[in-house]
Amino acid sequence: MSNIKEYFDSKRVSNSLLGTINNPRYIWLREQGLIEDFDRPYFRIGSGIDCLLTDPDRWDEEFAISEGNKPSGLLGKFVEALPRYINSKDDISVYEDAYRVAGYKANIENVIRWFWENESAVKYYKDRFLVESGKELLGREEFEAIKYAVEVIKENEFTSFYFIPSEGEGNIERLFQQAIYFQIGEVECKGLLDGILINHDEKTIQPFDLKSTGKKVQEFPTSFTQFGYQRQAAFYLLALNSFLQNRSEYDTRDILNYTILPFRFIVVESKPGHSPALIFQCSENDIECGLFGGYNKVTQQYHKGIYELLEDYTWHKSTNQWLMPREAYQNEGVLQLDVFYPFDYRKDREYNQGY
Repeated sequence: MSNIKEYFDSKRVSNSLLGTINNPRYIWLREQGLIEDFDRPYFRIGSGIDCLLTDPDRWDEEFAISEGNKPSGLLGKFVEALPRYINSKDDISVYEDAYRVAGYKANIENVIRWFWENESAVKYYKDRFLVESGKELLGREEFEAIKYAVEVIKENEFTSFYFIPSEGEGNIERLFQQAIYFQIGEVECKGLLDGILINHDEKTIQPFDLKSTGKKVQEFPTSFTQFGYQRQAAFYLLALNSFLQNRSEYDTRDILNYTILPFRFIVVESKPGHSPALIFQCSENDIECGLFGGYNKVTQQYHKGIYELLEDYTWHKSTNQWLMPREAYQNEGVLQLDVFYPFDYRKDREYNQGY
């Protein structure tokens, strides 16, 4: 796990950090080490699925399972920051550091009470200190989600191919949880690709990302824009190009001339349902919008691209202003509303005829 720990300890810019730029205070908190890396909860499940699919003998070396679950939101941050050996009768001062780290506005006495009344959270807290150094602690619900996702992926011949070699498939190299450090302009970035399939016979490279969802898999196109996955795919392709450039310096094969295939998402439900695991492929237009920004075909909502978000990030870094988005600072605290189509007078007159 040392390489992965190094990845999360790095203060380089990740795609998920860019996705929070409209709330820059979170970025400031993350860079101060006051909150968990935005990638990490997703990594735990994705990495667990990868381990069970590709190298199950490694499981006990890398993972531990709690009888409880890490709470979501502020309580989760509170639990992670609590010191060892506390009990419900301790003085409030014992909890004050964790309270500040979590960013609560509620009364500290209420927060302490919420924690001790949450039996699952208490179990998770105690298990944190029993885990051997270097292991990743999974909540019980995370572990159940991982087991279920692995079963669904395995039963689908198309999705299992990405993780499990098949007889007679040729010279295919599979790379999982590949941490890549690279630059976009002057900004130091990092990406953690779930998977890269390099087919040395066909000279193709297939990058992909594994997504577990609490929704039906068929609803992934909605999640795709909701969570900015077009930007993630584009960001990872920039990372992949840097990875290939570095590898070409020692790989005797002409890897820079391999064809990079369209980015794909392998999507699986994280709880028992009736949907199979499915593969969704990005279009060239998706990637262009991920890089340069674009409008959603359905909602017409504008989504910033990587380069525009990096401009925002660089502005916040240079000005050290993190309370509001850049646009708010530059427009004296005012953000423009413009959420409707232009008014169509002809249709309006036709509709109102006779009134």
